Amino acid sequence: MWDDAGLEYDSTVGFNKVSGFRLGTAREFPVYDLQHRKALKLRERPLIAMDCTLLGYEGATPQEAFDRACGYAQQIRKYGGNMTLLWHNSSLETPEKRELFSQLLKYLA
Repeated sequence: MWDDAGLEYDSTVGFNKVSGFRLGTAREFPVYDLQHRKALKLRERPLIAMDCTLLGYEGATPQEAFDRACGYAQQIRKYGGNMTLLWHNSSLETPEKRELFSQLLKYLA
């Protein structure tokens, strides 16, 4: 449906309770339709880190979350790929969490 809708990429392949490389890569790749046995125009950009995973399931402090996300980014820079970060607006509720997000964006840019 994503391909039919003309969307260019998807980033839903990632762990919800653990950050990291679910697919063993951070490189974008074409999505394959198993039912129709064909490659799609749609590309997958694997999800590497998410706010609620780092701060919730993994129980990281803001500093630990920053360090983990930066560690992933360092590996991605070393081997190539995309640092796909999902940050919900509900995770910007406190000054500390807004500062974390701001610092992450600065580091990743």
